[in-house]
Amino acid sequence: MRKRGKKTTSAQHFAWQYMRRNRTFRVGDVMSITEIKVMNIKGFLYLLEKNGYIKRANKTRTFIDRIYVLLKDSGVLSPTFNKEIR
Repeated sequence: MRKRGKKTTSAQHFAWQYMRRNRTFRVGDVMSITEIKVMNIKGFLYLLEKNGYIKRANKTRTFIDRIYVLLKDSGVLSPTFNKEIR
């Protein structure tokens, strides 16, 4: 019998679900809906952009007003990334 996975309730998971529902999204909207902190969303978006999941759609300087487009939808669970060892 297959075991059920742990239910994900992290802010990162909620942010990923928001990005999947709204293929084009503003960082400020993600932060207000999911109540995720600036430093957490910055790191998560950086990793998603670096690995080709999202692409920046505008050239605004302020972080809150950045608009991103989802390029790769890997499913219900948010992508996980390993830390690189230097």
